Amino acid sequence: MNALVRIATLSFVLALPVTSFAQTTQELADARTHYQAGEAKFKTADYETALKEFRLAEQVKTTPQAARYIGLSADKLGRYAEAVAAYERFLSDVPPKLESEKETIKKRVGEIKAMPGSVKVTTHPTDAKIGIDGQPGLPSPREFNVPAGRHMVKVTADGWTPTEQEVNVTYATKQDVHVKLEKDEKTVAAVAPVPSSTTTASTATTTTTTTTEAPKPKSMVPVYVTAGVAGAALVTGSIFGILALKDSSDFDKAPTTSKADSGETKALVADLCLGLAVTFGITSIVLAVTKDEEPHSEDEKKAARIRIIPTPIITSNGGGAGAVIRF
Repeated sequence: MNALVRIATLSFVLALPVTSFAQTTQELADARTHYQAGEAKFKTADYETALKEFRLAEQVKTTPQAARYIGLSADKLGRYAEAVAAYERFLSDVPPKLESEKETIKKRVGEIKAMPGSVKVTTHPTDAKIGIDGQPGLPSPREFNVPAGRHMVKVTADGWTPTEQEVNVTYATKQDVHVKLEKDEKTVAAVAPVPSSTTTASTATTTTTTTTEAPKPKSMVPVYVTAGVAGAALVTGSIFGILALKDSSDFDKAPTTSKADSGETKALVADLCLGLAVTFGITSIVLAVTKDEEPHSEDEKKAARIRIIPTPIITSNGGGAGAVIRF
Protein backbone atom coordinates (compact mmCIF):
# COMPACT_ATOMS: atom_id res chain seq x y z
CA MET A 1 0.00 0.00 0.00
CA ASN A 2 2.81 2.40 0.87
CA ALA A 3 4.50 1.57 -2.43
CA LEU A 4 1.37 2.52 -4.36
CA VAL A 5 1.13 5.86 -2.50
CA ARG A 6 4.75 6.67 -3.28
CA ILE A 7 4.25 5.79 -6.99
CA ALA A 8 1.12 8.02 -7.20
CA THR A 9 2.88 10.93 -5.48
CA LEU A 10 5.88 10.61 -7.80
CA SER A 11 3.60 10.60 -10.85
CA PHE A 12 1.92 13.83 -9.65
CA VAL A 13 5.25 15.55 -9.03
CA LEU A 14 6.56 14.55 -12.43
CA ALA A 15 3.37 15.81 -14.09
CA LEU A 16 3.74 19.39 -12.67
CA PRO A 17 6.65 20.53 -14.82
CA VAL A 18 4.94 19.23 -17.94
CA THR A 19 1.78 21.30 -17.23
CA SER A 20 3.78 24.41 -16.28
CA PHE A 21 5.91 24.08 -19.38
CA ALA A 22 2.79 23.78 -21.57
CA GLN A 23 1.30 26.99 -20.09
CA THR A 24 4.57 28.90 -20.48
CA THR A 25 4.87 27.84 -24.08
CA GLN A 26 1.33 29.05 -24.84
CA GLU A 27 1.94 32.36 -23.08
CA LEU A 28 5.18 32.89 -24.97
CA ALA A 29 3.36 32.20 -28.21
CA ASP A 30 0.74 34.81 -27.26
CA ALA A 31 3.47 37.28 -26.35
CA ARG A 32 5.17 36.70 -29.70
CA THR A 33 1.83 37.29 -31.46
CA HIS A 34 1.30 40.58 -29.64
CA TYR A 35 4.88 41.65 -30.35
CA GLN A 36 4.53 40.96 -34.08
CA ALA A 37 1.17 42.76 -34.18
CA GLY A 38 2.78 45.70 -32.43
CA GLU A 39 5.58 45.84 -35.00
CA ALA A 40 3.05 45.83 -37.85
CA LYS A 41 1.02 48.67 -36.30
CA PHE A 42 4.18 50.69 -35.56
CA LYS A 43 5.22 50.51 -39.21
CA THR A 44 1.83 51.94 -40.24
CA ALA A 45 2.20 54.77 -37.69
CA ASP A 46 -0.70 53.42 -35.60
CA TYR A 47 1.25 54.12 -32.44
CA GLU A 48 -1.72 53.85 -30.08
CA THR A 49 -2.52 50.25 -31.10
CA ALA A 50 1.17 49.36 -31.31
CA LEU A 51 1.70 50.58 -27.73
CA LYS A 52 -1.15 48.37 -26.48
CA GLU A 53 0.22 45.29 -28.26
CA PHE A 54 3.76 45.80 -26.91
CA ARG A 55 2.40 46.24 -23.38
CA LEU A 56 0.53 42.92 -23.67
CA ALA A 57 3.71 41.21 -24.88
CA GLU A 58 5.73 42.68 -21.98
CA GLN A 59 3.17 41.49 -19.44
CA VAL A 60 4.13 37.89 -20.33
CA LYS A 61 7.87 38.39 -20.68
CA THR A 62 9.89 41.56 -20.16
CA THR A 63 12.38 41.98 -22.98
CA PRO A 64 14.58 44.92 -24.04
CA GLN A 65 13.09 44.65 -27.55
CA ALA A 66 9.54 45.21 -26.26
CA ALA A 67 10.77 47.99 -23.92
CA ARG A 68 12.41 49.77 -26.86
CA TYR A 69 9.21 49.67 -28.90
CA ILE A 70 7.13 50.82 -25.92
CA GLY A 71 9.47 53.79 -25.54
CA LEU A 72 9.31 54.66 -29.22
CA SER A 73 5.50 54.40 -29.36
CA ALA A 74 4.95 56.45 -26.19
CA ASP A 75 7.48 59.02 -27.45
CA LYS A 76 5.51 59.42 -30.69
CA LEU A 77 2.30 59.92 -28.69
CA GLY A 78 3.88 62.58 -26.47
CA ARG A 79 3.75 60.41 -23.33
CA TYR A 80 7.25 61.29 -22.34
CA ALA A 81 7.32 59.92 -18.79
CA GLU A 82 6.33 56.44 -20.01
CA ALA A 83 8.76 56.73 -22.91
CA VAL A 84 11.69 57.54 -20.60
CA ALA A 85 10.82 54.64 -18.26
CA ALA A 86 10.73 52.18 -21.19
CA TYR A 87 13.91 53.60 -22.72
CA GLU A 88 15.75 53.15 -19.42
CA ARG A 89 14.61 49.51 -19.19
CA PHE A 90 16.06 48.99 -22.66
CA LEU A 91 19.36 50.73 -21.77
CA SER A 92 19.76 48.54 -18.67
CA ASP A 93 19.91 45.39 -20.85
CA VAL A 94 20.77 46.22 -24.46
CA PRO A 95 20.93 43.07 -26.63
CA PRO A 96 23.98 42.77 -28.94
CA LYS A 97 21.81 43.03 -32.07
CA LEU A 98 20.50 46.45 -30.92
CA GLU A 99 23.79 47.87 -29.67
CA SER A 100 23.70 50.45 -32.46
CA GLU A 101 20.46 51.86 -30.97
CA LYS A 102 21.97 52.46 -27.54
CA GLU A 103 23.48 55.88 -28.14
CA THR A 104 20.41 57.13 -30.03
CA ILE A 105 18.08 56.08 -27.22
CA LYS A 106 20.38 57.54 -24.57
CA LYS A 107 20.48 60.86 -26.42
CA ARG A 108 16.70 60.90 -26.72
CA VAL A 109 16.32 60.32 -22.99
CA GLY A 110 18.53 63.33 -22.33
CA GLU A 111 16.48 65.48 -24.71
CA ILE A 112 13.20 64.52 -23.05
CA LYS A 113 14.54 65.18 -19.55
CA ALA A 114 15.68 68.60 -20.71
CA MET A 115 12.17 69.53 -21.79
CA PRO A 116 10.58 72.18 -19.51
CA GLY A 117 7.43 71.56 -17.58
CA SER A 118 4.40 73.85 -17.89
CA VAL A 119 2.80 75.33 -14.78
CA LYS A 120 -0.44 77.33 -15.10
CA VAL A 121 -1.15 79.41 -11.98
CA THR A 122 -4.59 80.86 -11.16
CA THR A 123 -5.32 82.96 -8.08
CA HIS A 124 -7.95 84.32 -5.74
CA PRO A 125 -8.33 87.26 -6.01
CA THR A 126 -8.09 87.25 -9.78
CA ASP A 127 -6.19 90.57 -9.98
CA ALA A 128 -3.14 89.25 -8.11
CA LYS A 129 0.47 89.26 -9.33
CA ILE A 130 2.42 86.00 -9.78
CA GLY A 131 6.21 85.58 -9.62
CA ILE A 132 8.25 82.38 -9.84
CA ASP A 133 11.74 81.82 -8.44
CA GLY A 134 12.09 85.48 -7.41
CA GLN A 135 11.05 86.94 -10.76
CA PRO A 136 8.86 90.11 -10.85
CA GLY A 137 5.15 89.51 -10.46
CA LEU A 138 3.00 89.22 -13.57
CA PRO A 139 -0.81 89.55 -13.86
CA SER A 140 -2.89 86.47 -13.00
CA PRO A 141 -3.57 83.96 -14.52
CA ARG A 142 -0.11 83.09 -15.84
CA GLU A 143 1.55 80.04 -17.42
CA PHE A 144 5.26 79.35 -16.87
CA ASN A 145 7.59 76.94 -18.71
CA VAL A 146 10.34 75.94 -16.26
CA PRO A 147 12.96 73.17 -16.02
CA ALA A 148 12.15 69.99 -14.12
CA GLY A 149 12.62 70.34 -10.37
CA ARG A 150 11.26 72.35 -7.44
CA HIS A 151 10.20 75.97 -7.95
CA MET A 152 8.78 78.63 -5.63
CA VAL A 153 5.66 80.53 -6.71
CA LYS A 154 4.90 83.84 -4.97
CA VAL A 155 1.49 85.54 -5.22
CA THR A 156 0.77 89.11 -4.05
CA ALA A 157 -2.22 91.49 -4.19
CA ASP A 158 -3.12 94.81 -2.58
CA GLY A 159 -5.06 94.25 0.63
CA TRP A 160 -4.15 90.53 0.77
CA THR A 161 -1.44 88.61 2.65
CA PRO A 162 1.38 87.50 0.26
CA THR A 163 1.71 83.74 -0.16
CA GLU A 164 4.53 81.45 -1.37
CA GLN A 165 3.94 77.89 -2.59
CA GLU A 166 6.47 75.28 -3.71
CA VAL A 167 5.74 73.43 -6.95
CA ASN A 168 7.47 70.22 -8.05
CA VAL A 169 7.70 70.27 -11.84
CA THR A 170 8.31 67.15 -13.94
CA TYR A 171 9.89 67.41 -17.37
CA ALA A 172 7.59 67.60 -20.40
CA THR A 173 4.42 67.75 -18.28
CA LYS A 174 1.61 70.23 -17.63
CA GLN A 175 -0.01 71.01 -14.30
CA ASP A 176 -2.44 73.55 -12.87
CA VAL A 177 -1.86 75.33 -9.56
CA HIS A 178 -4.46 77.48 -7.74
CA VAL A 179 -3.32 79.84 -4.99
CA LYS A 180 -5.85 81.44 -2.63
CA LEU A 181 -4.80 84.49 -0.62
CA GLU A 182 -6.12 85.53 2.77
CA LYS A 183 -7.37 89.04 3.53
CA ASP A 184 -4.84 91.30 5.26
CA GLU A 185 -6.42 92.02 8.65
CA LYS A 186 -4.59 95.35 9.05
CA THR A 187 -5.87 96.61 5.71
CA VAL A 188 -9.42 95.50 6.49
CA ALA A 189 -9.36 97.37 9.83
CA ALA A 190 -7.95 100.52 8.18
CA VAL A 191 -10.61 100.77 5.48
CA ALA A 192 -13.61 99.73 7.62
CA PRO A 193 -16.19 102.60 7.84
CA VAL A 194 -16.80 104.10 11.29
CA PRO A 195 -20.48 104.86 11.97
CA SER A 196 -21.23 108.35 13.36
CA SER A 197 -24.24 110.05 14.89
CA THR A 198 -24.34 112.51 11.97
CA THR A 199 -24.60 109.67 9.47
CA THR A 200 -27.36 108.03 11.51
CA ALA A 201 -29.33 111.27 11.74
CA SER A 202 -28.93 111.91 8.04
CA THR A 203 -30.18 108.45 7.25
CA ALA A 204 -33.18 108.90 9.52
CA THR A 205 -33.99 112.24 7.87
CA THR A 206 -33.75 110.73 4.41
CA THR A 207 -36.06 107.92 5.38
CA THR A 208 -38.62 110.36 6.72
CA THR A 209 -38.59 112.62 3.67
CA THR A 210 -38.92 109.75 1.20
CA THR A 211 -42.02 108.35 2.91
CA THR A 212 -45.14 109.09 0.87
CA GLU A 213 -48.79 108.53 1.57
CA ALA A 214 -50.81 106.17 -0.56
CA PRO A 215 -53.11 108.01 -2.97
CA LYS A 216 -56.71 108.34 -1.82
CA PRO A 217 -59.36 106.67 -3.97
CA LYS A 218 -61.42 108.97 -6.17
CA SER A 219 -64.83 109.97 -4.77
CA MET A 220 -67.79 109.18 -7.08
CA VAL A 221 -70.33 111.26 -5.10
CA PRO A 222 -70.14 114.29 -7.47
CA VAL A 223 -70.72 111.99 -10.45
CA TYR A 224 -73.81 110.44 -8.86
CA VAL A 225 -75.23 113.85 -7.80
CA THR A 226 -74.83 115.51 -11.20
CA ALA A 227 -76.17 112.43 -12.97
CA GLY A 228 -79.20 112.41 -10.67
CA VAL A 229 -79.91 116.11 -11.29
CA ALA A 230 -79.58 115.56 -15.06
CA GLY A 231 -82.05 112.65 -14.92
CA ALA A 232 -84.58 114.61 -12.84
CA ALA A 233 -84.32 117.62 -15.13
CA LEU A 234 -84.82 115.40 -18.19
CA VAL A 235 -87.97 113.83 -16.74
CA THR A 236 -89.40 117.18 -15.62
CA GLY A 237 -88.67 118.82 -18.97
CA SER A 238 -90.33 115.94 -20.81
CA ILE A 239 -93.49 116.26 -18.69
CA PHE A 240 -93.79 120.03 -19.19
CA GLY A 241 -93.04 119.59 -22.88
CA ILE A 242 -95.99 117.20 -23.23
CA LEU A 243 -98.25 119.60 -21.27
CA ALA A 244 -97.16 122.51 -23.47
CA LEU A 245 -98.04 120.53 -26.60
CA LYS A 246 -101.46 119.75 -25.11
CA ASP A 247 -102.12 123.44 -24.34
CA SER A 248 -101.06 124.31 -27.87
CA SER A 249 -103.57 121.82 -29.26
CA ASP A 250 -106.35 123.21 -27.03
CA PHE A 251 -105.44 126.74 -28.07
CA ASP A 252 -105.80 125.79 -31.73
CA LYS A 253 -109.30 124.46 -31.05
CA ALA A 254 -110.46 127.34 -28.85
CA PRO A 255 -108.01 130.25 -28.64
CA THR A 256 -107.95 132.11 -25.32
CA THR A 257 -105.41 134.31 -23.59
CA SER A 258 -105.13 132.04 -20.55
CA LYS A 259 -104.38 129.01 -22.70
CA ALA A 260 -101.71 130.90 -24.58
CA ASP A 261 -100.02 132.08 -21.34
CA SER A 262 -100.21 128.60 -19.81
CA GLY A 263 -98.68 126.95 -22.91
CA GLU A 264 -95.82 129.46 -23.08
CA THR A 265 -95.01 128.99 -19.37
CA LYS A 266 -94.96 125.20 -19.67
CA ALA A 267 -92.82 125.39 -22.81
CA LEU A 268 -90.40 127.70 -21.00
CA VAL A 269 -90.13 125.30 -18.06
CA ALA A 270 -89.63 122.39 -20.47
CA ASP A 271 -86.78 124.21 -22.27
CA LEU A 272 -85.18 125.13 -18.96
CA CYS A 273 -85.29 121.59 -17.61
CA LEU A 274 -83.92 120.09 -20.85
CA GLY A 275 -81.08 122.62 -20.77
CA LEU A 276 -80.28 121.64 -17.20
CA ALA A 277 -80.38 117.96 -18.14
CA VAL A 278 -77.85 118.52 -20.93
CA THR A 279 -75.59 120.64 -18.70
CA PHE A 280 -75.57 118.28 -15.72
CA GLY A 281 -75.29 115.25 -18.00
CA ILE A 282 -72.13 116.60 -19.60
CA THR A 283 -70.79 117.56 -16.17
CA SER A 284 -71.43 114.04 -14.87
CA ILE A 285 -69.55 112.50 -17.81
CA VAL A 286 -66.59 114.85 -17.36
CA LEU A 287 -66.37 114.05 -13.64
CA ALA A 288 -66.54 110.32 -14.33
CA VAL A 289 -63.71 110.20 -16.86
CA THR A 290 -61.40 112.75 -15.21
CA LYS A 291 -58.65 111.35 -12.91
CA ASP A 292 -57.84 113.11 -9.67
CA GLU A 293 -54.19 114.14 -9.57
CA GLU A 294 -52.43 115.69 -6.62
CA PRO A 295 -51.32 119.23 -7.59
CA HIS A 296 -47.58 119.73 -7.24
CA SER A 297 -46.79 123.35 -8.21
CA GLU A 298 -48.49 126.49 -6.98
CA ASP A 299 -50.15 127.00 -10.41
CA GLU A 300 -51.58 123.50 -10.30
CA LYS A 301 -52.89 124.06 -6.78
CA LYS A 302 -54.51 127.32 -7.91
CA ALA A 303 -56.07 125.60 -10.94
CA ALA A 304 -57.35 122.84 -8.68
CA ARG A 305 -59.37 125.48 -6.70
CA ILE A 306 -61.35 126.51 -9.79
CA ARG A 307 -64.95 125.23 -9.67
CA ILE A 308 -67.56 125.21 -12.49
CA ILE A 309 -71.17 125.22 -11.21
CA PRO A 310 -74.07 124.70 -13.72
CA THR A 311 -76.79 127.41 -13.26
CA PRO A 312 -80.27 127.75 -14.85
CA ILE A 313 -81.07 131.03 -16.64
CA ILE A 314 -84.69 132.35 -16.68
CA THR A 315 -85.77 135.47 -18.52
CA SER A 316 -89.15 136.95 -19.36
CA ASN A 317 -88.89 135.69 -22.93
CA GLY A 318 -87.36 132.24 -22.38
CA GLY A 319 -84.86 130.19 -20.39
CA GLY A 320 -81.72 128.13 -20.66
CA ALA A 321 -78.64 127.00 -18.72
CA GLY A 322 -75.21 128.42 -17.99
CA ALA A 323 -72.31 127.97 -15.60
CA VAL A 324 -70.82 129.93 -12.72
CA ILE A 325 -66.96 129.81 -12.39
CA ARG A 326 -65.62 130.32 -8.86
CA PHE A 327 -61.94 130.80 -7.93
